[in-house]
Amino acid sequence: METKINKKEQILSLLDQQGIMSTTAIAEGTKANIHITKERLNKLAEEGLIDIIQTPKYVYWKLR
Repeated sequence: METKINKKEQILSLLDQQGIMSTTAIAEGTKANIHITKERLNKLAEEGLIDIIQTPKYVYWKLR
């Protein structure tokens, strides 16, 4: 469970530093699997901590 908390904090910290990031960039920045990163991002969005920005080709994330 500690790892999930650390990854959550890492994701929020990355978004705080970078502003808007792609799922791939966040996965690389946290050294996590892309599929697990997507799950974490969706959960953070459900919790109201981050927003999703969808374009026709890409998905980006930002802090609320």
